[in-house]
Amino acid sequence: MVFSFLPLHLGHDGNLTGMPLCCRSGLDLLGGSFWGFNEMSNEKDPFRDAEVREAIDLRWTLRDIRAKRWKLSPINPLHLEKLISLGLVEMRNDDPILTNAGLDTIP
Repeated sequence: MVFSFLPLHLGHDGNLTGMPLCCRSGLDLLGGSFWGFNEMSNEKDPFRDAEVREAIDLRWTLRDIRAKRWKLSPINPLHLEKLISLGLVEMRNDDPILTNAGLDTIP
C-alpha cells in the first residue's frame, strides 16, 4: 500500500482536506496542522498579525538590512516604515540598522 504525503488541498485553517480520514486523524493526534501553521501563531512573533506573504517580505527585508544589501537595491519604503513601527529597525545617519529585537526575529 502506498500513501501519498502531498495534500490535495490545504484549508485556510492550515488543516488538510482531501486526504483519507485515517491520515488526517493521525496528523491531528500529532498536534494539529500538517504544515505547522498552528505553531506559527507564536505570541513573540512580531509578524503574527500579518498576512503570510507580508511576513515573508518583512523577514527578507530584515535580512537585507542585516547584510547591508540596501546599498545595492533600495528597500521598499512601506516595509521600512512597518519595521520601524514594530521596533525592529531604527535609522542611524540615514542608514537602517536592526535593533536587538530585529536581530532576535531572524535566525
